Amino acid sequence: MNCGSTWNSPGCSANTLRIVIAARLDHLSPEGRDLIRKSSVFARSSFTLAELDLIAVPTGEVLGRLEEEELLEHDGDRPDVWRFSHGMVRDVAYESLPKRERQRLHLLVADGLSGNPETAARRPRAIAFHLEQAALASLDLNPRDRTLAERAVEALARAGDIAREGPNMKAAEEDYRRALDLAGPERAWGLREARILASLGEIR
Repeated sequence: MNCGSTWNSPGCSANTLRIVIAARLDHLSPEGRDLIRKSSVFARSSFTLAELDLIAVPTGEVLGRLEEEELLEHDGDRPDVWRFSHGMVRDVAYESLPKRERQRLHLLVADGLSGNPETAARRPRAIAFHLEQAALASLDLNPRDRTLAERAVEALARAGDIAREGPNMKAAEEDYRRALDLAGPERAWGLREARILASLGEIR
């Protein structure tokens, strides 16, 4: 059994699998390749059609072809949810995106989710994730431009505050730590970072 017939073949090394996946993506139609690359910006390898609408114009025909190619899977219990058939398919697709395109797509999703008050209140961690990824790409492109990094720190701190009010202390701690990772050199930290550190202390 080879890598082309299943993503879980025991004789298929990770490096070989990546090569096979990359080749399969290269042989997709331009529409299919564009859609699967854009879909890769979503965390946990799954996304809804409403989320995908923020960055692409998905059609049933293209999604169906990607399902036939065993690259995407349709969630039978949730008609609007799709996922990558294997986490490495998502990883390879994401790695093929230039950093400027990653920044653009993540920012589109973050702004789209934030633009709906109900969604913004319900999904603060998703918004923070996309702002964080946009910021990381932006800093790689221009380390002196911290515009997106500042937005991401605020969003991650807010997501941590919301998680801390509920039962998920682990999520709150993770959000706070990611906020500090993006906050820049410690010598430049101020009241915002002090508040995040204090919140981390309370969690412990």
